[in-house]
Amino acid sequence: MAKVFISYKREDEAFARQIHNKLREWGHESWLDIDNISAGTIPGSKGWDDAVHRGMKVSQVVIGIMTPESLASENVLDEWGWALTNDRRLILLWLREVPEEDIPPRYIRIKWIDFRKKRAEGFRDLEHALDFSKPVTSATSTIKAQKHTVIPSDDELELDNEFIDILIESAFPQSPKAKQVTTTQPSNTSMYAPLATYLKRQSVDVKSLRLLFRQIEFMIGQPLPPSAKREGTWWANVTQGRVQSMQWLGAGWRVESVDYDKTEVTFERKK
Repeated sequence: MAKVFISYKREDEAFARQIHNKLREWGHESWLDIDNISAGTIPGSKGWDDAVHRGMKVSQVVIGIMTPESLASENVLDEWGWALTNDRRLILLWLREVPEEDIPPRYIRIKWIDFRKKRAEGFRDLEHALDFSKPVTSATSTIKAQKHTVIPSDDELELDNEFIDILIESAFPQSPKAKQVTTTQPSNTSMYAPLATYLKRQSVDVKSLRLLFRQIEFMIGQPLPPSAKREGTWWANVTQGRVQSMQWLGAGWRVESVDYDKTEVTFERKK
């Protein structure tokens, strides 16, 4: 089960409480400020901010409640930005209408779950998203999908059958294929779990594999953090404190090289 941090604006406290209760009902660990911060701590104080930071650090998933009020809140946007920068999976719940032009660019392609009209369907999709640790695509989309297609063309990404299978399982987590996968593999709440699944599915004859950054982003349903796109240690083959490398190393692969100009990474099978 996942450890989930709920990020919201005070106007939506009642809805945040509903999400909090549902998460616990489903067996997840849920962090909600009004429950997890000591009574008497003043919002905005150092004690409050430190408690929020501790809650985010122990989380695996950050759920953001998207409304006009939350998008106008620096604190809420800081929490969402922290999630992306620190490799937490960010799921946005669209609660009330928001003009697309008011959504910051870095969140425009984040997958969202629609709670604007049918709450029951929204809760169902959220439960599925957390259970299967897949990009949130069941009855959902990216915000941009209202005007643009979500799935890139085959010739752009050169998708093979295995990759398409992963996308099908992500989009339809209740399908027999998805159920078969989840019953034979341990639960994996990492946002990079789809990448690990893709690597595990490669034929034993495949010793080396090159993926574009945007292919990986499409798999995980979120942009890669900025640190992954500049020279540094993000792609290092180490496990301590690295949720991303734990996925490819655990799948039996390692990063052989990264071409930042071509925005691609080459994996090789571990010997």
